[in-house]
Amino acid sequence: MKKLVIIKRLVIVTMTMACCACEVTGPAIVFGENGQTLRGSYRATLISGTFSVTDRKLTCSGTYNQWDQSRTISMAVKCSDGRSGTVTATRNANLRGGTGTVQMDDGSRATLVFGLDAANTQP
Repeated sequence: MKKLVIIKRLVIVTMTMACCACEVTGPAIVFGENGQTLRGSYRATLISGTFSVTDRKLTCSGTYNQWDQSRTISMAVKCSDGRSGTVTATRNANLRGGTGTVQMDDGSRATLVFGLDAANTQP
């Protein structure tokens, strides 16, 4: 009986360690009103959800709740030029891609495409 308990614990520890390395990543593209295009990626791990896009002049990034299973989520975004805003993203059925809008504090807007949808978007 003791041997079975030890084996169960070893299995649990092994599975936990393997899961700590789990992450989901994918592409993200932001299309600005002025024709500006920023490209980057999102990353979800057991600890956090992050995203970052850049055109080498401007970089915008933020965090999100990677455990939120809602189809529509909101997240804060901050850019290297001092602007900040809110991203409202609607995920597709498998929750691994979709589209959204970026509303910045200066009134500018942009369109976000991420995940499988971004992978299929031509430059």
